[in-house]
Amino acid sequence: MSRRAFWAVAAVIAVLASMVTVQAFGMDIFGFFGRWTDEQFTFTGSADKAGYQEKDRNYPFAEGETAEFSTLDEALEAFRINLPLVPHWFPERFGELEVTGSVMPSGMLIFASSGEGEQFLTVEYSEFGEDGPAVVVEKDKNETIVYETNGMRHYIVTDHGDCRAAWTVDNILCIICAPITVEEMERIIGSIYSDIDRKRMIELIYTGNGGDPALASGEEKLHYRSIEEALEEFQLDIAAPKWFPEQFGELEVTGTVMPGQKSIYAWVETDQKDFLGISYAKYGEGIPGTVIEKDGNSPVLYESGGVRHYLLTDHNWRKAAWIQDGIECIIGGTVTEEEMKRIIDSIYLDGEKEAPSDEYAGLLQAALDECGISGEFVPTWYPEGFEASEPEIIRTSRSDIVNTMFQDAGERFFSIRIHRYHSSEDVESFIFEKDKTPVEQYTSGTKTVYILSNNDTITTTWSDGLIFETICGNLTVEEFKKIIDSIDS
Repeated sequence: MSRRAFWAVAAVIAVLASMVTVQAFGMDIFGFFGRWTDEQFTFTGSADKAGYQEKDRNYPFAEGETAEFSTLDEALEAFRINLPLVPHWFPERFGELEVTGSVMPSGMLIFASSGEGEQFLTVEYSEFGEDGPAVVVEKDKNETIVYETNGMRHYIVTDHGDCRAAWTVDNILCIICAPITVEEMERIIGSIYSDIDRKRMIELIYTGNGGDPALASGEEKLHYRSIEEALEEFQLDIAAPKWFPEQFGELEVTGTVMPGQKSIYAWVETDQKDFLGISYAKYGEGIPGTVIEKDGNSPVLYESGGVRHYLLTDHNWRKAAWIQDGIECIIGGTVTEEEMKRIIDSIYLDGEKEAPSDEYAGLLQAALDECGISGEFVPTWYPEGFEASEPEIIRTSRSDIVNTMFQDAGERFFSIRIHRYHSSEDVESFIFEKDKTPVEQYTSGTKTVYILSNNDTITTTWSDGLIFETICGNLTVEEFKKIIDSIDS
C-alpha cells in the first residue's frame, strides 16, 4: 500500500473505525467484544456474537426487504459504501431519481430510475461474489467503447437507441442505462469523479488563464531543474515547498511569459494516476486571476508562516490557493488534507526541524486535554527516526477525535487516533477492513488489544468505555506492542 493510500485509509478510519474493549483480569468490563470475518472487523455488545464469524452481512435490513431513499448518496451511506459511484450530472430532460435499496441473496442492490416512456434513465449498483458479476449487458453490433477516467475503465455500449455503461468497483457492478448519446454517457461518468475533466483541471491549475501554454503566444522554457531555479529566473520572490508525499517523483517544471502575465507550473503523475501540481502566477494590471473549480464543501482557512491559505475540495481532488506578495499560488492533486497542510508548512520551515520525539507525548496530551478526553492513551515510546504532524482535533455529531500522523524518511509510517463516541450504537455500526489473517488478542496492562492486518498494514485497537484508541501503519507487530506497552509505563 502506498503512503498516500495509507493516509487515505487513515482518514476513512477517522470516520468509520470503532474499537474494542478494555478487560481487567480477563473479564469484559465495558460491554464491547471484538467480532470479525475474513474481511471485516467490528464490535458487538453481545458476547455470543464475539470472535470469528463465517460471514457478516452487515446490511441495514434483512434479506428480502426493500427501502426507499431520497438520493443515491443516502442509499450508499445506509449500506456503508464509501466509494466514488454517484454521478453529479444527468441530462436536464431527466428529473429526480427514485431510489430503492434491497438485500438480495447475492447481496446489496441499489436501483434508481427517472423519467417515463422512452425517456427512462436507470442507475444500478449490485454486489457479486467470487465468481464475478452474473449480469449480461445487451448491445447491438456497434463496437464497445472503453472510457478511462480516474484510473477506472468504463465500458460503454449502444443497443438500438439506448446507451449503457458498465464497470466494476471492488465487488460492486455499476450499470447506467438511458436513451442518450455516447458523449452524454461519458459526461455522466466523468461527473462521478469531478465536474470538469482532467485536461481542463490541468489548464486551470497551471496556466491561470485556461489556455495551453504550449500554444500560447510569448516565450516558454521547459524542463527547469527545480521549482527554485524557475522562481529565481522569473524573479518571483517566494519560497517553494520542501516536502512532497513520497509517491510523487521529480516534478516537471515549466515557465511561460505571456502578455501581462508570467507563470511557473510544475506537474507529476504516477503510474496509479495520482497527480500533484503547483503553479505561481504574476499578473499585470487589469488581468483577472484564476477561477478555481471546487465542489459544494466550504473552504477551510489554514494559516502557516503568517500566510492565509484556503483549502478547497473538488470531489476526488484537493487544492490550496493563496496570494503572497502579489503572486498567486495554487497547489492541486490527489492528496489528503494532512498531506496538503504538510506541503504548505514545508514552504516556511527554512530548515527548522519539527518537535523532537520526546515532545510528542506532550503535544498529544494537550490535544486530549483540549477535548476533555481523560484516561491513559498517550505512548511514551516511539521508534527512532519518525517525525509527527501536529495533533488534529475533529469533532462530529457522533464523536470527538484526536489524530497524529508519524512517518520516517523512508516508507514507514503510522498514526495514533483517540476516538470518543457519544453512544454505544455508534460504536457497533463501524467496521475495519482486514485480510484473512487471524485476529490476535494481546494483553497490555489492563487492556485487551485486538491486532489485525490488511495486506501490508497493521491495525491495533482497544477501548476504555466509549473512548477508543487505534494505532495503525506498516510497523512490525513487535514495534506496535512496544508503543502500546509504553502507554501504562
